[in-house]
Parts: sequence; structure tokens; C-alpha cells
Amino acid sequence: MEIAVDIGGTFTDLAAYDHETGKARFAKTLSTPSDLARGVMEVLELGDVDVARAESFTHGSTVAINTMIELRGTKTALLTTEGFRDVLELARGNRPDSYDITFKRSEPLVPRELRLEVAERIDARGKVVRSVDGESIQPLVARLLEQGVASVAISFLNAYANPEHEKEVGDLVREADPGLFVSLSHALSRQFREYERTSTTVVNAYVGPVVSRYLESMDQALRSRGFAKGFFVMESNGGVLTVDAAKERPVLLMESGPVGGAIASAKLGDLLDHPNVVAFDMGGTTAKACVIEGGIPPVTDIYWVGRYARGYPVQMPFVEVLEVGAGGGSIIWIDEVGALKIGPRSAGASPGPACFGFGGADATITDAHMFLGAISSSAFMSGGMTLDPAASETAIRSVADKLGVDPTRVASGAVKIANATMAEFVRRTTIERGRDPREFVMVAYGGAGPLHARDVAEELGIPVVVIPPLPGNFSAIGMSVADLRHDYVRTFAAPVGTSTLQTLELELQSMEHEARERIEVEVGSDVEIPVHRFADMRYVGQEHAVKVPLPPTITDADLESMIGAFNAEYHARYGHSSPEVDVELVNLRLSAMARVKEGMSLERIGAMDGTREGPPPSTQRDVFFEQAGGFVSCPIYKRDDLRAGDRFTGPAIVEDASSTVVVGVRDTVGVNELGCLVIQVGGPS
Repeated sequence: MEIAVDIGGTFTDLAAYDHETGKARFAKTLSTPSDLARGVMEVLELGDVDVARAESFTHGSTVAINTMIELRGTKTALLTTEGFRDVLELARGNRPDSYDITFKRSEPLVPRELRLEVAERIDARGKVVRSVDGESIQPLVARLLEQGVASVAISFLNAYANPEHEKEVGDLVREADPGLFVSLSHALSRQFREYERTSTTVVNAYVGPVVSRYLESMDQALRSRGFAKGFFVMESNGGVLTVDAAKERPVLLMESGPVGGAIASAKLGDLLDHPNVVAFDMGGTTAKACVIEGGIPPVTDIYWVGRYARGYPVQMPFVEVLEVGAGGGSIIWIDEVGALKIGPRSAGASPGPACFGFGGADATITDAHMFLGAISSSAFMSGGMTLDPAASETAIRSVADKLGVDPTRVASGAVKIANATMAEFVRRTTIERGRDPREFVMVAYGGAGPLHARDVAEELGIPVVVIPPLPGNFSAIGMSVADLRHDYVRTFAAPVGTSTLQTLELELQSMEHEARERIEVEVGSDVEIPVHRFADMRYVGQEHAVKVPLPPTITDADLESMIGAFNAEYHARYGHSSPEVDVELVNLRLSAMARVKEGMSLERIGAMDGTREGPPPSTQRDVFFEQAGGFVSCPIYKRDDLRAGDRFTGPAIVEDASSTVVVGVRDTVGVNELGCLVIQVGGPS
């Protein structure tokens, strides 16, 4: 048996698969923000899963990102090269919004009095210019301990070229106090740009003890229930880490949860022969989108915790997932000029939307759907949670009274605003980057995703929406199918020419050896470890680079093909290229993966045997549809009653165990052999 559990802002989701019986189990329960591990244990019990039988447990958690958003990390110090104490405050010196007179950068995670300088220097080629005086480190550490520091980030200038001094000082700090969490920049990023590398190291140190304690408590809770196999954690690059590796590099867990759904969407798109996919995930707190081209989720080399304008950069590979504060629990409110707004504040799991009956009085998107008839009070979470329609109506009417309008207009308006907000942020990753949404299909999941997917798709011109089986648990399913993965980056500044190819190949071989050695230590030597090579390349004189795939072994014969691949990628991204201009290398990248668990079978979890003649059974309910101009009596289908080959037209509602699917007035729906609902938006094309 393999188990995956995803903690979201509102719900905790379980996906478990027993390979012996071929049966899958799914469950969903409210998250427990005050004690996240308790919510995990509750969902395991709800799903009647015996963890002692499990071969693997994969976990996606919001602990790291929540620690950063709430700024409740550990008191952290920074040791850096003499003269570079203020790099965190100097940052890049740019101003994201030139006309915002109220703009103010976020305060550094490490105050100036805890940023101490070390007299050392290594040049950009890795040559030692000034050695570390070991005796000078002890008083620095003593000074930090007196101020109650629990984490120390060590980031020296040019440590990416030669980490000797960081290793030396790191050992001295650990000797002074083994209880300190020590974060070394070279262990996270061997890439130039001292500000981004230092920020990455500090973020890792800041969240390190919090994440480590959480993972330790989770590990102990599982072991106490008889679990004795591999504990893996979903990381932000689309792979999984062992729990011990995650404790060392918790910065890799920032987008742990959302990435699982993107991985599952890519695999589902491949099964459906749709390599271009917009993965659309809407949960209780936020909505996320990932644009997948050619079956491969996009990976960016830098991520901003808290967004670009006021966030903290993390210089690590991350699957590019765009996020906006619009979820089922997003609160509907009125601003100071009387305009209707939604989010980003969320009712979360506690007190939750008004209809949950846990004391929440604010109207939310979930309450709007309940008021409009899309959500059934008795079918929510397969009837495991009874909702209160009267509470939703009271909350919606409260907003309507303040505006002096009909409550139906408020509820439908809030849903339209949510749809427009989500369409806009998907547009940013498609149309604004030269991608035509009409060439994509949308895979919609999350508890609230199927409620909004067809409207968002219609706004963007996406012709087909696919609702996978158990959409509310889809991110957990994605965690189950993800492989162990490690990414390595090294700055390698050199012109692209025959004189550098041999050195380039030797450097990549060194990276590959390091990757294989690490994976074999973590999971043994009997696993296959495929590697993928890339290089960041640019025209001479440019600042930023383009990532280009490299062959498994580089010889002199590959020179022209490397330059040609760069020019082609540059032209695809910017619409022009300059083949006559010299090209240079900036960074080398390597991804190493290993299949450490069999993974849940997407082909089998929703597979349907046999077909049925005639339409599936349904009941009727009044539901508001904007296209119909008001409430209409529409059929309500139970997803468990559907069979492969079933087809029907909208308007309709499909009630799933973990979500509710809205089918528009002119849409047609087919059920395929994988159990997916395939919605043709606006009818057959």
C-alpha cells in the first residue's frame, strides 16, 4: 500500500492505493492549523488506512510557506563575508512599482545586529585570497548564543565557486553548539548572485527548526502506528525528498502541496494525449494554475516567497505555479467605495464558511454557491459534513443589505468576480507569454476547482475541461506518482566554443556523480537514476539567460547543435534571435531522479468497466445559471452512478465525493474510460 496526504489551508486530503487488491481509498477532513499532524492522523482514520501495511508515505505540507507568510520562524543570524553585511537590505535596489508612493520593502528576516562579518575572501575563480581565522569564529558564535539565536545562515562571497570556507566555519559553529540549525549557501545553491543566494540560505535557516520539528513529530506519529518504510515529502521541483533530506533543506518545501496536482495533471494529459494542459487547482483558501507544455511542467530557477514586490527570493528550481487568494473560503466583502470584493482573506478551516456551522459569519464563495443552488447541503464530502443553507443565506443577505441590492445578485456577482480574477491570472501565464489558450485543455481539481472551471475556461477560450476522478484529492494523488528528485546548479561562466566543451563535460560528470552518490546513500544502490542535463545560455553582453537541454555526453560534434538549440529556444521565447552574435554559458543544471515507489495508477483509480445505453440517472434541483438568466431546474447526477460512454448536456450538476462539477447551459459532457468527465465548453467543437 502507498499513502499520500496533502495538507491544504482548509482541508487535509488522503489518497491511498493497495497494489495487492487494486483498490484505492480516499478521504477528506478539515485541516487543523493549531496541530497539523492531528489532521493527518484524523484523515488516516477516516480513510480506514492501516499505515503499518504501507510501503511508502508521501506528504505535502504548508508548514514552510505558512511559517514565511506569518513570519513566525526561528530567530536567525547571518555570517557573511566582511563588507557584505548589508546585502539583504541592499537587495537589487529596484522599485517594482515606480508610482506607488507608499511602497516599502519587507524587513530582512535577519536584523542588522545579528548579521556578522567574517574576515575571509575567495575570488570568483575559487582561489583563496584570505583564509579563515578559526579563533575569530568562537566569539562570534558566543555573541549570537547570548542573543538567543537558534539558526545560523552562512553565506560567503563566491562560495559557489569554492565552498571550503563555508564548510570550515559551519563545522566550527556546530562544534560550538550542536543544537544550532546551520544552513550553508553552497549546500543549497552553487549559483552566482550573492543577494539571491544569501536570501535562499537565510530563508532555509529561518524555517528550518519549525519544519524539522513538524516532520519529526509526524515521523514519530507514523512510527508509533507501526509504519516502518519510506517517509517522503513533496518538494517544489516536482519530485519528492526523503524526510531526512527535507529537514536539512526545508526551503524546498515552499510549494509542496500545489506541485502535486501539477505533476498529476501532466501525467493525466499524457494519458489523454493532451500534452498542453492548464492545471487549475482551486481549494478552500487559494487558486493555483500551472501551464504545462509538451507534457512537462515548467520549472523556474527562482521563486519569490510573498511575491516579487515585497517577497524574499529563493534561488532554487521550482515548478512554476501561479497562486491567487481566491478559494472556496474567500470572504466576500465591500471596500471603502462600496465595491464588491472577494479575498484574499479566507475563512479557512476555522471558523470556515458560514454554511459550515462552526461560527463563521462572513459570506464566502462557498456560501454563494450554496445560495445559488450549486452545492447540496447533504452531499458535501459524500454527506460526511452537513451544511447549513440558512446560514449561507443570512451571510449573503447581510452583504446585500449593505449594498441595497438583491442577494442573488451579490452571490452571482461574487462568483463572477472570482471567475474573472482566476481567468486573469491564468491569462498571465498563457496569452501574455505568447501561448494560445485554445491549444490547451484544462484539468480542473481541488474542492472548488470544478465549480468554476468551465467559466474560467470559457473566459480564456479553452475548449475542453477535464475533471479527473476524485478532484478534491488530486494533489495527493500527484504526490503518490512523483519520483525522488534532486536538482543541482553550478555557475560555469565561459564562451561556447570547442575549447570549453571538455571542461564542461567534466563539470557535468562531477555533478552527476554527486547526484548519484547522494541518492544511493538515501535510498540504496539498486535504483535506476536517470539524469537530465541543461545549460543556461545567453548572448554575450546580456544579463539573463535561457535554459537549453544538453545531450547525455558532450563532444566537439555537439557545438553547433548546442548553439542552434539556444537560438531556437530564444526565438520561441522572444520572437527573434541573433545567430550572428556569440553565445556564452552561465550555469549548468542537472536533474537526477529515481523511482522509489510504484505510485498510484491514474489509469485504474477511476477506470470504468462496461457501458450503459441511455442517460445516467438523475434528480432535479433549481440552480442559478448566468447564461440562462436565472434559476433553472437542472438535472443532478451522482458521479458514482456514471459509466464510461455516458453523455449528457448542460445545464447540469455532478456531485462528486470530493467536489461539485458545474456544467454550463450549452456544454456537453462525456465520461471516458479513465472515469474523467470531459466537458466541451459551449458544446461540440
